[in-house]
Amino acid sequence: IYIKPNKVNGQCGFLTNSCVAGSFRDKPDSPSQWLWDCVGTGGGATAPCAKDKPPVNGQCPPPSWPVNSCTKGSLQDVPDTESHWRWNCLGSRGGITAHCSRLKPPINGQCGSATNSCVAGTFQDKPDSSTQYLWLCLGKNGGSTAQCFRNRIQPQCGPANGKSYDYLSITNSDLCSPGNPGASFTQTPHSGDGRWVWTCHNDGLTVSCTAFQNGACKANPTSYSNACQRGTLDALSQDSNSRRWTWKCGTGSGGDGYSAVDCSCQPTVTYSCQKPPESSLDCTGKCGQTVQADYIPMKIESGCFETSTVNVSDTEYQAHEGTSCTINKATRTCPPCTHGSIYESN
Repeated sequence: IYIKPNKVNGQCGFLTNSCVAGSFRDKPDSPSQWLWDCVGTGGGATAPCAKDKPPVNGQCPPPSWPVNSCTKGSLQDVPDTESHWRWNCLGSRGGITAHCSRLKPPINGQCGSATNSCVAGTFQDKPDSSTQYLWLCLGKNGGSTAQCFRNRIQPQCGPANGKSYDYLSITNSDLCSPGNPGASFTQTPHSGDGRWVWTCHNDGLTVSCTAFQNGACKANPTSYSNACQRGTLDALSQDSNSRRWTWKCGTGSGGDGYSAVDCSCQPTVTYSCQKPPESSLDCTGKCGQTVQADYIPMKIESGCFETSTVNVSDTEYQAHEGTSCTINKATRTCPPCTHGSIYESN
């Protein structure tokens, strides 16, 4: 005798992978649910069963784990800051997201070889001194700050500085030392000041340099005022024996700026035998008589400053001219005597 089995529909159980009725049949789970079937018997229907998986919260890793890892959840990278690495550990099935960060290791500031540069750290400028460029390289993440400097290269005048010239050109290569470009003259010799002044530059610094123009003598000056073509007349004197004049033109760096040069002039000396003036022939008490007087020997110096004429002895005259001056006589015939005349004898 055939007994027809009872028809039983599959019915899901409350627990995962359990059936109240029917037989359990597993199947692949989805990311968010556990899945299975409860298969009916006797021609009964099969019940598809599902149960939601519980939410998973994201969890940041412990310090011993590497950066950008998650103990739980899935990694989501986010932009780092200057001081921290940053990332997220995403929760699943409605779980919360954990925001993770880790302090970057400290970076000590380190100076660069170029001015205002850093090998490590952040540049921060400082006021420079007259001898050094100064700046900071700031440490990061608690790192130390480096105090940085570079010595400034002092500009240097060239060999022309302090020297004396008749003429100095701005194109002269001796104005500034190599690598120290020069500027145009800030002063050139002019009346009363014989200095050339210019500047040399290097590394943002400037130095002033000076050269001096040589004084210049005037040949055979006719007066003290034109004894020098350049420079101030100084130390004028005349040798009492040779009669040679000497002087300097220029009083140097502490004076007019013209470098002193030595000047000299030898006067031209001539001798003259001059007739005495008639007034020197005295007729007092010599009415009607003829009186005489010697010619006067004279020495004349000319060609340097003022011409001078002085009386000299007949001996000196003879020594130079080879003859006596006194052989020449000046004569005068005195007026005749009249009563009361000044020429009447006493």
